Amino acid sequence: MIIAVLGAKGTGKTQLALALRTWLASQAFEHQEHMGPNSQVWDAPTWPELKALNSSLHSPNLQLLLMGLDLPHSNAIQTPPAQIHNEQAQQDSALRAQLQSQAWSYGVVYGLGESRLEHALRFLVPQHTPAARWQGLCEGCSDPDCERRLFTALKGLKAAESQPK
Repeated sequence: MIIAVLGAKGTGKTQLALALRTWLASQAFEHQEHMGPNSQVWDAPTWPELKALNSSLHSPNLQLLLMGLDLPHSNAIQTPPAQIHNEQAQQDSALRAQLQSQAWSYGVVYGLGESRLEHALRFLVPQHTPAARWQGLCEGCSDPDCERRLFTALKGLKAAESQPK
């Protein structure tokens, strides 16, 4: 598998690529069935590189991760935050347009620090945890029979209201 990390300038793509390489070095053996033995992480490949990769690989072997625009701006940079945000938004829009024009699927990665890596891994490694159970409105009851009674009663009220008088 080749993981390509894309994003506008200042969105943390290099940090995520490094974190993914470190994770691959320590954890890939456990996930070799899904990831493949020779997984690589590409940090901000150029558009021609991506097109060449996609044409030479089967699409499941190329995973694209697009960085979200949620990182705080550094105070060390002299550029006004509004200008940085506008530049990032323009770069992000251009990347998304290119990806959509090629009909390539991609995951958008958000979060700070460790949560950013965890979010990226959700796109790359199948999750075997059960979905969270819906929590009901009535004091956390979540009893299916209780829900059925509630919705049946609500349907009955609606039907009674719609009858001509």
